[in-house]
Amino acid sequence: MCAEASDILWDIVEEHFDEAEFLAEDFERRLDDPLLTLDELRRGTEGRLLASLDALVVAGRPAAETLFGGVLEKPDGESAARITVAAFVLAELGDVESLLRLLTHEARGVRAAAMRGCDLASSSAIEAEAAARLRDSQGAGAAAAIRLLARRGVPVSVLDAALASSDRDLASAALATAWRAQQWQCAPAVERLTALPDAETRELATLALCAWDAPRAADACARGALDRERPSRALMSAYAVLGGSEEHARLLELRSLPSHRLDVLRALGASGDSRSIPVLLEHVASEDPAEAAVAASALSTLAGLDLKDERWFVPPLPRTSEGETDEAADEAEARAALPPFEEDDLDADLVPPPESSLGAVDPEAFRRWWAERAADFAPGERYVGGEPWSEVAALAYLARAPLGQRHGVALALAIRTNGRALVDTRARSREQLQLLRTAGRL
Repeated sequence: MCAEASDILWDIVEEHFDEAEFLAEDFERRLDDPLLTLDELRRGTEGRLLASLDALVVAGRPAAETLFGGVLEKPDGESAARITVAAFVLAELGDVESLLRLLTHEARGVRAAAMRGCDLASSSAIEAEAAARLRDSQGAGAAAAIRLLARRGVPVSVLDAALASSDRDLASAALATAWRAQQWQCAPAVERLTALPDAETRELATLALCAWDAPRAADACARGALDRERPSRALMSAYAVLGGSEEHARLLELRSLPSHRLDVLRALGASGDSRSIPVLLEHVASEDPAEAAVAASALSTLAGLDLKDERWFVPPLPRTSEGETDEAADEAEARAALPPFEEDDLDADLVPPPESSLGAVDPEAFRRWWAERAADFAPGERYVGGEPWSEVAALAYLARAPLGQRHGVALALAIRTNGRALVDTRARSREQLQLLRTAGRL
């Protein structure tokens, strides 16, 4: 039921809009959290986000017309989260015309944010409208229709035609839908996309070919994973999952590149190869706190270590009687965390990785663990969450693993099952749980 304009409490509705925008940003960030689980996300940020979104839906079209006026008139001046919120509400209200203004906007970022809102919504009315318009649409309209129909499915003949299009957005939309629906019959058409200049399209096309075990998938994956100019976390992980000791040795050579090093460590964790544990232990002892934290998270993925256990981390600094840390100790710690000026990479990405929030890793704790447990890991065997790799073990770990670790595990699962078990680790928790249940029955 939607409210009449005269019944709307505008202060409250505007507060819900601002809260939804904040929570939408927080939701995206927490999908990479190194400790939070899917259930904790569902009961926390996601639950609050959906409550605010539902309040906006209940407020109805009169509220949407007023609240989203600026978003619809000049969306490229709004935050991605604000556009996502607007698109979600418009989709749930069935306001196709307003939604299409966002989905077909000239700015790619606006279209992506609007599609994210549609992905988080569950509007059958929008899907039905997209199906009706698919036959007559071209360009951005056709791309939006194909993406909206990903859940319902798009005929292979339509996808093949879109994949062959010179329109990048249309081809990318068809690729995303073919991947999501695991329509491996599209593999010949997808193969040509691995040579396109757009890096995101090349990456997804290569991942699809890897999952479908296409003839030239390995070569395309190696090209992308070992590219020294542009690091690709997903392709490095796929390369590590598919490869053996020779491929892992090539991947390890990329550790000399600061831009690639952390993604190499994450790829080793996703591979599950027990021979990677000594390598990861080396990096757990790194003087770079971020590198040590990423290595610890990768070890957790492979060996199932619970990083909520304080034993893996250095205790916090002692407090003074006033409750503050000792100033001299703080200053010394800050200086120790900085590299010498002559070694500082002034071009490096200054945004810390999500794993940095873990805190200061204690390398001795990890060494002691390995000294006690090394015999439990057979050389060359693949593991996930501390268990020998299997579909059952991977699905079980996806249900309980920290959110940040799940992306590599889900990719490994898709590749090892030839695309039969596909879990979108950025979907709503309800959809993810349904995907896990479905995959478990395959």
